[in-house]
Amino acid sequence: MKLHTLALALIGASLSAHAVEIPIPSLPATITKPGTYYFAANMYYAVTVEPAPLSPVAITVNSTGPVTIDLRGFSLSGPNVSINGGKSTAIGISIQSSNVAIRNGSIVGFYNSILATNPNPGPFLTGTDLEKLVFSGADNYSVNLNGVDSSVIRDCDFTQAQAAIYDYSSQTGNNLINDLMNSSYPIYVHSN
Repeated sequence: MKLHTLALALIGASLSAHAVEIPIPSLPATITKPGTYYFAANMYYAVTVEPAPLSPVAITVNSTGPVTIDLRGFSLSGPNVSINGGKSTAIGISIQSSNVAIRNGSIVGFYNSILATNPNPGPFLTGTDLEKLVFSGADNYSVNLNGVDSSVIRDCDFTQAQAAIYDYSSQTGNNLINDLMNSSYPIYVHSN
């Protein structure tokens, strides 16, 4: 009986260790480990490097396992302003690995709000799940998928976005479910 109780305690400890949520305290942030990350407040990414990097990134995700970023109703805002005589090409969230979920908040003022790109050459990214996000103020596309397959964009609001979704070279396609579109360029699909 004691062995059974010990085994249950170890399983419970293992499960709770995997359920730990990790705050994103400041920007820029790089996520390389699987887990659930969250915002505890609105976050603003100010590009202060002079000269500014070509495409500075607020949050980079390149993990060996699943990652969830829960904005918890807060916003990620970018520097959609002139830098060094030109527009900023800052990226809100750069996804460089499969199985990444981003949900529950707004992303405002980036060149690309979310840019998901497979390593080139490399396998297509899969499992990108964007849910309950509001996009506005992107100079390029709110969601830019490059070499991404079998992903889901669900219950997102693109009504204040100039250009919503750019889907480049998907082989199996990506799924849009119950999204609000009222942008000048709602969806552009480019296939090889």
